[in-house]
Amino acid sequence: MMFEKVIQPAKNHGWKEQICSVTGMCGSLGTDLYKGGKVLTVSILEEWQVTYPDEDEIRELFGEK
Repeated sequence: MMFEKVIQPAKNHGWKEQICSVTGMCGSLGTDLYKGGKVLTVSILEEWQVTYPDEDEIRELFGEK
């Protein structure tokens, strides 16, 4: 699942996913991750609605594993 590829690097860097995990609604997926009192919200909507991080952005933010 592509969405797991987006959030896994954050998890690898110590971010904890919200208790209810991934939520889906009207063709979108989203989750919140928490670390050190901060919240990282990640969501992917249908391509025509919003842009989302691509693999290059993920590598730049979290490095390659």
